[in-house]
Order: sequence, then structure tokens, then C-alpha cells
Amino acid sequence: MAREKFEVVISGVGGMFPECNSFDDFRELLFSGKSGVTVDTRRWPQGSLDAPPGSGKIPSFDHLDSTFFGMTPNLTEVTDPLTRLCLEKSIEAIVDAGVNPADLSGTHTSVLVGSCISESEFIQLFSSKKLAILGTNRAMQANRISFSLNLTGQSYQLDTTWAGGMQCLDIAKRIVEEGSVDGCIVCVANLTISAAISKQMQGLGVLSKDEYTRSFSSDAGGYNRSEAIVSFYVQRKENARRSYGSIVEVGLKTFGDRDAIFAQNHSPQELKSLLEEVYENVDKSQIGFVEADGSGVRAIDAMELNVLKEVLVDSSKQTGNPLLVGSVKSNVGHTEASSTFVSVSKALVSMDSGLIPPNLSYTEPNPNADALINGDIKVVTQVTPLPAPLVGVTTMGLGSSFGHVVLKQHDKVKAHVYGKYEMYRDGLPRLITVSGRTEQGLRDILKKIKTYVADEEFAALFHQVFKTSIPRHNIRGYVLTPDLSPEDETENLEQVEYYEGLKKPIWFIFSGMGSQWNGMGNDLLRIPMFRASMERLAAVLAPKGVDLFEILTSPDPALFDNILNSPMRNCLHLCSPKYTSVQQRERERERESFS
Repeated sequence: MAREKFEVVISGVGGMFPECNSFDDFRELLFSGKSGVTVDTRRWPQGSLDAPPGSGKIPSFDHLDSTFFGMTPNLTEVTDPLTRLCLEKSIEAIVDAGVNPADLSGTHTSVLVGSCISESEFIQLFSSKKLAILGTNRAMQANRISFSLNLTGQSYQLDTTWAGGMQCLDIAKRIVEEGSVDGCIVCVANLTISAAISKQMQGLGVLSKDEYTRSFSSDAGGYNRSEAIVSFYVQRKENARRSYGSIVEVGLKTFGDRDAIFAQNHSPQELKSLLEEVYENVDKSQIGFVEADGSGVRAIDAMELNVLKEVLVDSSKQTGNPLLVGSVKSNVGHTEASSTFVSVSKALVSMDSGLIPPNLSYTEPNPNADALINGDIKVVTQVTPLPAPLVGVTTMGLGSSFGHVVLKQHDKVKAHVYGKYEMYRDGLPRLITVSGRTEQGLRDILKKIKTYVADEEFAALFHQVFKTSIPRHNIRGYVLTPDLSPEDETENLEQVEYYEGLKKPIWFIFSGMGSQWNGMGNDLLRIPMFRASMERLAAVLAPKGVDLFEILTSPDPALFDNILNSPMRNCLHLCSPKYTSVQQRERERERESFS
């Protein structure tokens, strides 16, 4: 009997991209029209081995909170930067999905990591450190995540060169939709820290001589090597608290041509056969955008675009509009082992925002791409609305590997989109509690939260993540949102302090008869749960001639001359979530001032 298949979604994203510390930074970079490729000496001196000067670099890779992950200083010192970054960004993806990492402990969650060349491995492995075999073992890129989070699902590293990320998605989709795992963490990592590797790639004739990757353009001259670490948390849709989009179809093919290493050496028929299989059960008229490989090598670009025309344009001209394409390599360079997930990340940005970010460095169409010249395909060069819910992503790897994934935009529409400084519709602010490892880090989080507009779903994600403790998070804080003015008026409504890990006793404070006042129920009735409870009680009392809402909200002091009404007000006090002895003293001072 066939198993029921579940819809699979990407529910969390964590990552570092060229010049970007996070997925949010990456989104801003794409829409800003700025390039993530730079010419500087952060990785090797200019002119070293005559390697190409331009590359995309993540802001940093030499730090790790080893205590949080339970790693000794000696082990941390010899651990491959790829492993360290995968650890951090996997936690980021889990939290982004609205999940407390501690809640995954003991679950049948799998970890799949795709990577290729580790340019630090050659140095670390042959060092004198006795733990180097643990620190540089590529299996640890996945195993260390599983160990740190106490996960019981399969855990392994994949090396399919630049198509490894697509293979991770393929496996993750299959095991999640079949229900054989609770969820799956998939991660890819790539660093370019050696001029020697770039020199070898330059010898193959595929690298750009400057800092521009001119995807699909007539003046394309190769790509810039770049860095990225990207992690996704993949779940069944029914279990996810957040959805960036659904994974509809994934396809992979490897063609064993012994004379070829790059895609330009292959027949277009090979890529065409893959795309035809992937789109066999997909409505092609619903394809709004294709994030192509777009390596900036003219022969590869032309071959890819002509195949897209045959499969997605010629066979489906229902819309009468050109097929929109782009390549994130024009924005941040070719991230090689991470390239699949960087392309998917751009697709998620498009589906989440409803807008396609622009390609950079495109001037004239590739003369060998007939589909571009005749207008069947259009390169997106300015911010453009996503016209349909499906997005395709193509990847090409070394060793004759091709991959393609079809993603579907989430169909949930927000009930209300708030403006800046606008209060929630129910008139109640939201208390956001957070925890972290350092005071400065936590203050940065609170500062970031205050920049967001009101959003019930956003607040709910925070509530889910931090409703229980995260181990080794010793700094705690809160902030009241949203910010209601350009001036920082919520400064007194946030606090950060050190948490010693002690479970403090609970105290109940009954402040006597001095803390009630006329109309004290007005604010409490704005809380839906409280109001619903009062409505049920009011229905019981109404046949007895008692108007509970009048008693709770009336400002008339004479209302309580009737002794029947006073207990109602006292009961409200006992049910109130927070009335302290401080308030009682304030009321006593008020009475003294009138006596």
C-alpha cells in the first residue's frame, strides 16, 4: 500500500552570503542593485598567483561560540570553518522557522550537508593537532549538527560538486513527504580562501577577469568565485509554523561523458530531458520565473536559454508573455557548492515578497540565445512583480551534473498589513521575550525587532521559540512592540539581564480591597481570551437581572452603592493577570489625599 505523501515546505532559512550576515541582508542586497563581489585583500594579496581579483566574500568565518555547541577549545581550533558555519546557520534556520532548537532533541530529524572542496582542509588535516581528524572530517559537517541537537535521523555529507545542494533537496523532499522523518536540516557551504584553487579554475577558462559576472549578456566572460553558507529547515506543511514556499518537484541527472567536465561540452538534449521529466506533471503556464544557472560563460548560457525555450516556452504559450529569467550569479558571483541554495534563496525572496530582484551587468542579449533575441525569454533587469506562483531553479555542476527544482509560492494572504508606527488592530501591544548568549547580541536583536511593523504572525513565532528555555542562553530580555513614534519611546519598555539558571519560587500577592476602581475592566476586556470568558459569565448572570459588563466598565461610583455589584468587581481583581501591592499603595495614597 502506497504511503500518503505530505506537502513539503521550506520553513526556515539561515545563511551568510557575499557581504551579507543574514538572509535579510541578502534580500536587501538583491533589491538594492548592489553587487556582493569585491576586489580586496581579505582572502589573499592582490596579484597572488595572478588569480582573478574579484570574488564574493562573507563578512567573517573565524568565530564560533564553542561553549554553546559543547566543543572544547582544542577541537574548535582545528574544526573546519565549513563545519563551524554549518552549525551556526542550522540553528539560525531552526529559529527562523519558529522552533526552539531544544524541542528537536530526540526527534527523528535528518541532517544533510552539501559541500565540495574545503580549502582549509589541506592546512588543518596535516597540522600537529591530535584532533584534526575530527575537525576536518567532512562527515562532521552533518554529524556535528546531529550531535549538538541530539537528533536521531540520518546524518551525512554529500559531494556532488556544485549540484550537492540540489541532491540534498531531492532527498529531503522525499523523506519528509513520505513521513519517514519529522523534518530535515539541509545545509551547503563554500569558502574561497586559496588563490591556488582560483588559479586552477582560471586555467579552465571559466573565470571572469574582473569583478563582474555578466549572465546571459553578449559580453559575458566567465564568473567570479564566491562564498556562501545557507541552511534550510524542511518540514511537512501541516507541521510548519512558517512557509517560504513548497517544494513541488526536484530532478537530478548525471551524464557520464568522459570528455566533458563543464556543461558547454554537452548536448542540449541532456538538460532538455531533465526538464521534461521535472515538468511532466507541472502546469507550465503557472511558471512565473526561472532562476537559471546563468554562469556567465556564453556557451553555457546560450545552451541553457535555448533549452528553456523548447521546454517552457514552445510547449506552453498560454500566457502570451515572455518567460522571465535571471541569475543570482550576476549579483553575488558563483558560490559553487552553495550555488543551488543561493539560487533557491533568491527564489524564496521573490515568492515571499511577490517581487523579482533585478539581474546586474546585463547589456545586450547573448547572440547565440535565439530565445532572448526574439523576445520569448526576458532577463529581469529591474524589480518586477512575480506574475505566477511557480518558480523554477536550475543548477549545473562539475562532473556532468544537472539539477532543477520547482517551488510554489505560499498561498496565505495576511489579514492585515500594518504601516509604520501603527498599533495592532486589537489595540494591544505585544510583549516579545528573547534570550541569547551575550548582552550585546541580545540588544541587537531587540533593536532589530523594534524596526519591524506590527505583525501578529511575527510575534507568534517569537512566542513559540522562546516560550521555553534554550540551553546555555544566559542572557534574557524583552521589548514591547510595535514602536509607535519616530522617537525611541519604547526605551523604557525593554530590558536585558543575566539569567543564573535558577528556578525561582512563584509568589501570589493579594493586595486587599484597595486596588479596585471604577471601570477597571475596560482595558482587560480588550484581551480576546478575557472578554470571551466574561461573555460566558454575563450570559449566566443576565437572567438574574445582572449586567456584568455594566458593572465592569461603568465609571459611575454610585454603581457600587448596590452591595450586589461590589463582589463582581472584587472577582475581577482576583482574576486579573497583574495587580500588585504597589498599585494598592497608590490607591491608598489617593484616598488619603481626599480625606
